[in-house]
Amino acid sequence: MKNLIIILMVALFPTWVWGQSFDPVNPDEPSTVLPKADFYTNQYKSRVRFGNQSKDASRYEWDFGDGSAISKEKSPLHIYEKAGTYKVLLTAMNGLGKDTLSHQVTIEPVENWYMGNNVSLDRNSKDVYNYTSLDDLFKDLESLPYYHWNDITVNVARQQSFAFSSSVNLTELKDVIIRKIKEISNSSIKIKIVADSYSSGSIPILTLWPALTKANFDAYKDLSEYMEFSNVVIKFGDIPYSIYREDELEEETICSGSSVSRYFTNLCSAFTYDWKLVNVPKYITGYKETGIGNIQNMTLLNASSEMDTLVYEVRFRKDNEIYYTMNCKIAVCPKTEAVTLVAPAKDDIVSSREDLLFSWKPVVGASGYTLYYREVGTEAFYSEYAKEASLKPYYTSHFEYDKSYEWKVEVYTPCGTISSETYTFKMSHAPDLEIVSFSVEPQAVKPGQEFTFTATVRNSGTEAISAASWRDGLYEYNDTGYSSLLQSKEQESKSLEVDGEYEVKFTIKAPFEEGEELRYYIYVNDNGGLREMTRLNNRDSLMVTVALVTIPTSEYKALCALYQSAKGEEWYLNKRWNIESCAVSRSNWEGVTFDDEGHVLKLALSGKNLIGTIPAEIFTLPYLRELDLSGNRLSGKLEKVITDKVSADSLRSINLGNNQITGYIPKEVNLLKKLNNLQLSKNQIDSIEAVLPKVLSLDITSQTIHIDSIQLSVNPQLQIPAICRYDHESQSLGVYPDFTTSYSSTLKFEYNQGRYAIKDWYGANEVKIPSGQALTITQASGSAKGSHSPFKVFYDQGDANMDLVVDVLDIPHTLNYIMEDLEHTGYVIFNYNAANTFTDKLINVQDMVATVNIILGAPLAMRSSLRSANGEEIAHLTVEDGYLVLDNPLEPVVAMDVSLKGVKSDRLKLLFQGDNLMFTTRDTDEGTRFILLFMDRAGISTGKTKIMEVAGTDVAVTGAMLSDKAAKEIPVTFPGKKDPEEGTPMDIDTIDEAVLTNLFQIQIPENVHLIKISLYGLNGRLVVNKELMGVNAGGYSLREVLSGLSVGTYVLHVGMWTDKDVIEKKIKLYISK
Repeated sequence: MKNLIIILMVALFPTWVWGQSFDPVNPDEPSTVLPKADFYTNQYKSRVRFGNQSKDASRYEWDFGDGSAISKEKSPLHIYEKAGTYKVLLTAMNGLGKDTLSHQVTIEPVENWYMGNNVSLDRNSKDVYNYTSLDDLFKDLESLPYYHWNDITVNVARQQSFAFSSSVNLTELKDVIIRKIKEISNSSIKIKIVADSYSSGSIPILTLWPALTKANFDAYKDLSEYMEFSNVVIKFGDIPYSIYREDELEEETICSGSSVSRYFTNLCSAFTYDWKLVNVPKYITGYKETGIGNIQNMTLLNASSEMDTLVYEVRFRKDNEIYYTMNCKIAVCPKTEAVTLVAPAKDDIVSSREDLLFSWKPVVGASGYTLYYREVGTEAFYSEYAKEASLKPYYTSHFEYDKSYEWKVEVYTPCGTISSETYTFKMSHAPDLEIVSFSVEPQAVKPGQEFTFTATVRNSGTEAISAASWRDGLYEYNDTGYSSLLQSKEQESKSLEVDGEYEVKFTIKAPFEEGEELRYYIYVNDNGGLREMTRLNNRDSLMVTVALVTIPTSEYKALCALYQSAKGEEWYLNKRWNIESCAVSRSNWEGVTFDDEGHVLKLALSGKNLIGTIPAEIFTLPYLRELDLSGNRLSGKLEKVITDKVSADSLRSINLGNNQITGYIPKEVNLLKKLNNLQLSKNQIDSIEAVLPKVLSLDITSQTIHIDSIQLSVNPQLQIPAICRYDHESQSLGVYPDFTTSYSSTLKFEYNQGRYAIKDWYGANEVKIPSGQALTITQASGSAKGSHSPFKVFYDQGDANMDLVVDVLDIPHTLNYIMEDLEHTGYVIFNYNAANTFTDKLINVQDMVATVNIILGAPLAMRSSLRSANGEEIAHLTVEDGYLVLDNPLEPVVAMDVSLKGVKSDRLKLLFQGDNLMFTTRDTDEGTRFILLFMDRAGISTGKTKIMEVAGTDVAVTGAMLSDKAAKEIPVTFPGKKDPEEGTPMDIDTIDEAVLTNLFQIQIPENVHLIKISLYGLNGRLVVNKELMGVNAGGYSLREVLSGLSVGTYVLHVGMWTDKDVIEKKIKLYISK
């Protein structure tokens, strides 16, 4: 019986003890209710974290819907291999049963992925937003989509180190990342890589580059413009760079009297450091100016009341090479003993909570303020923090009417915490006198003349004034800065409603001697006879000039116009001009010289930061002798300033040099009869309308003038600005100066016999200029010497001889260069980069092969005439009895480019043998084309020579070009060759057509001061570029301008400049005779 009881007790133990069923499979799992399955997802790219929120479950099974194994984790992380939508099932179980819940998860295609705004870098974390390697992190940074908007923060795990795999080159990758950031809609975003702030431990280390080199350090600095590293160490190989120390070294604010050091070696021990002071502090003493290594133990003093700063330039060196230059700023804050409270002033009355604003004088170097206030008689202060020197209290309910309050301020500076004294004010209704206007008439007076001050005073308070008395006073500041009472007006038993006003006047006489501008101020209720809300608005001041003379009205207006059009408020003056007064004063009109009657004799504002335009009124000042506005940022067109309305008949000298003035020098300069000095250097003036008097001392050097891009050729068509063609010495508008170029110290453009040519000062026979290269040519002679014109040069790849055509002549020219045959290459400079068609580092046979392929890929250009150079002999190329035959009476043929119809390349048999040949063919729709080059340059001798067998019935030559040893074209003809004049002009849309005859004219309207004529061939080549000035209205013949052109079709572009606009016209010309 005992055994039976024991067995029953064991069998029923779970029910007796737990009161629930027992699961024999999971004996440790007691259950009283059925489970409830629930979960959420946290997804990033293809990674999904499943957050389990099931209730009353002890076991789980996850089916991720992609065929992967069932997971029994509570909250698993799963990575999907492919994009798509998956049905995820969670089964939650306990001893009583189970519950199943399904959700759909969509994995976007890779191209739709975007990076999260907050991710981590931790090799031990399985968080969905975590990266475990630098490779994966930067791969995603490289793929940022353009619509990414917010900053990206990467939290790096502490006590861990990361490095790129050997396959990643961050110096190359950084350009991709920077470009991606620039492409993003919000290009101001930052990528922040920071040490994890939620954990402790050592600062993480990122090995981003394999070694500390100049290129790698430059790459780091470039990347740091867009990627912010904070509280991490970057390593270059084994060399650590403690980037988190940069901020503390770059800028710090200290208190006067503090000792300061800068330990640059803590940043990186692989560098050596030298430093020097690059500014001159006004007030700081105790500093060092230069040194090597760290800056140590400077005790810096600032005895002023202003902040002052030291700026050191620190250079990072390695192996005697400067890697980086950093500015190190040390701001020294003066010691401040107290905070000065402003409002509410001591014993003020404040009428309403809404008007309550606490303010105090700012403290230099303050990082913040704390306002304390309380009701008088209570113990506890309320406090509020303020960043600026004023605060409107947040808790206005603390203030009640007919109660008094006290307040004070604490300020936090590098010198410690400073406290103010305590002020008391009362919340109550009261009147408040406020000066709403204050004026004086006249503003400028002569000695002994009376002038009157008028002030309008308003009761801006909340309570009317009833039969009160007070005094209003007029004061003058003396030379020592103190004031003295000049006059007073007693307001006795005066009443004034709220918003009511009264007027008070004071009339005094000017002193009997000229003085500086005198400052007067009115002080309402200066004796405090009226109890009001505040007396801070009871003062206002004015300046009055006592002058012996005033500026005549028209000259005064001209000075005001200059001040307003050239942003006078930004000029570098000891004192701004007071353009409200026309008085001549020693303290006003800095830079202006007057005579005894107030006439303007001289304007000298060189280097004073004048920005804007010069008003034409300046050139109407009748007594002005000298005008110097040089060294500023003045702009605008010169012809809009010096017009036919000039009347500055006394003007002898004008200096507008070193500004940004554009346009042209107008002929109206000659109206300034007494002008003997005109300085216009270092501007952007591009033309001159008329010859200037030779007695005039003229400086138009160093202009900056943009010109059109050109095709690089032996004789380039330069668009020479008219200003460059003016020579003051010879009184000529038609000179052609030489030019040097910024790209090569030896290359120049030299004018000779009607055209420019590229020359080399040292006789070099090659140029190495990339196509599309920006050049700046600088004028080497003439009145505009030193003027420079930025433009770009272009050429076709393969155009080795710079004749604007890629043809068979470029191949022997390249061969002569390879053979160093100066005799046959010296007649023209060799275009090295154009000839480098194989795009390696050398010019060799591979480049010649590549050039041949370029030529064969384009139509054969036949540009020779039917006459030879001497007008008599010419080579003949024919197909006779199955042979291609050359009859050449001129020079041996080294290269030829020939097109044949009626035969393909497999039906040709070259009759020349040997390794010294380059023979290339290319079949066409009509037949074939070949280029033949004799590498030994012996070529095909003169006379009649069979070149090859051609198998066909109707074989004929359709095109040919021959070259001699010097890469000059040998004139050639063949049966059926047409004279160019038989061709049909090319049709150009939207361009008028005309045939140039002896009577061809253009119609010139009134007021045209400049005509530019440009003529282009149909290949885009600029053939003629001319500027005409001083042309009268009416018909103008282009016969002389366009004389000497060969028969053909051209595009003529004519631009006419008037005072108001530019008239442009394009015409297609066919020149037939």
